[in-house]
Amino acid sequence: MPQLAEAGVLDVEVKLALDGQSAAPAAQRFKLYAVPRIADMQPTCAPHLGETKLFVSGHSFFASSELTLRLTALAPLPEPEPEPEPEPEEAAPTGEEEPAAAEEEPAAEEGAPAAETGEEAAEAEAEGDAAGLGKLQPPVEPMEEGHLVEVAGKFDPRSGGVLVTLPPLGGAGRMAVAMALNGVDFVDVPGELVVYGRVGVHEISPALGSRSGGTTLELRGPGLRATPELSVAFFKGATKLSVAAEYDAAARCVRCKTPAWPEEDDDGDVIVEVALNGQQLTQSCVHFLFQDAEVSEAEPATGPITGETPLRLTGNGFVATPTLRVRFTRVEPAEGTPASLEVEATVAEDGAIECVTPVFEDAEEPFDTTVQVSLDGQHYSEKGGATFRFEGGGAKKKK
Repeated sequence: MPQLAEAGVLDVEVKLALDGQSAAPAAQRFKLYAVPRIADMQPTCAPHLGETKLFVSGHSFFASSELTLRLTALAPLPEPEPEPEPEPEEAAPTGEEEPAAAEEEPAAEEGAPAAETGEEAAEAEAEGDAAGLGKLQPPVEPMEEGHLVEVAGKFDPRSGGVLVTLPPLGGAGRMAVAMALNGVDFVDVPGELVVYGRVGVHEISPALGSRSGGTTLELRGPGLRATPELSVAFFKGATKLSVAAEYDAAARCVRCKTPAWPEEDDDGDVIVEVALNGQQLTQSCVHFLFQDAEVSEAEPATGPITGETPLRLTGNGFVATPTLRVRFTRVEPAEGTPASLEVEATVAEDGAIECVTPVFEDAEEPFDTTVQVSLDGQHYSEKGGATFRFEGGGAKKKK
């Protein structure tokens, strides 16, 4: 049918003739269409609870009341390996003998709940409270191979694709997807749909960073894994920013770079969640603080070129963090010496930052530096900055 090949869809009328000659006056309208060419499916994974917006792209699609997607369970999806438990620390020797263990454990009172084993407690922490789920929930069961789910689709004339909202899928696993425009003649959709179980986030590092963004974050929690649509969302109120992410299997964490957070939001404490499919967020979250530290004064303002001068910095936005660092940048860089050096720092009880000045090796003439602070150990605020002057001679030479 050349006309069908060109048009893609051909409307015809079907009439019935009992004698093979005289057709009945009434006719049934019928569509003849070319076999649809399916190009892609997004996203490629979805939670078992449903509500995922699935989009199938391709050619020769059209609106039909029989448009159907069929999902068939394949072999079960292997769960990610659990995070290794920390090894118990050995007690320091005290010279005293350990008390003898009781020969028998006291019997539990009748009706009292049984104590959790160490393995059960660890699972409860990973899957329940530590993941922010509130209480321990049973793991999601894998689908039985061959489990079938059919759902009606909707043709989107603007994109030429098909949109589907997935229902609950009955467990975790992998599913083959096929589409039929008439509900009968199914055509395979490329790839597979990975259906995952419970996912959560219970750890973020570092826990704060610059408002200008760019801080590298690591997020950990149960169920996190590598997916093409992996993303991290930062939101507070009506503001929601999402960034692409990747999964590091060796470190067992999701990594991303923070976005720039709006300056007009005075409080930079935001909620952070992960979406494996770019749509639906995890069932638990962590908090991240967008904050910049501004140095206004360094005391003392001068010190010997040999370094190791105790220094106190005052300013705004100081927070005690394990990644707190101070950077000294030469105002006029000189050949043969570093343009800037960083040192570790701490926050004193009165809120000031304390550190020790570094040594610019091979520096012989006095010079000025700009002093800035980084809370995340990665980025330094461009705002503020005190001046510290290195004076005198006799700097250490490179070995």
